[in-house]
Amino acid sequence: MYVFTSTGVINFRLQYSDEIAELAPDAYPLTKGNYQYRVNIQIHDESTLKQALALAGLAYDAT
Repeated sequence: MYVFTSTGVINFRLQYSDEIAELAPDAYPLTKGNYQYRVNIQIHDESTLKQALALAGLAYDAT
């Protein structure tokens, strides 16, 4: 995963899916760039922070 501290965006090495859409409704798929890093979320409040942590858990479990 990549973290962009200046914008609060986290780029996860996950493929966007229905599971991710349910787990993190504020996450969005990328359409260009590195094909392996396809899910982004921008942290701007407590809710998006929790979603990002859930995505981090998913990414960790996938390794």
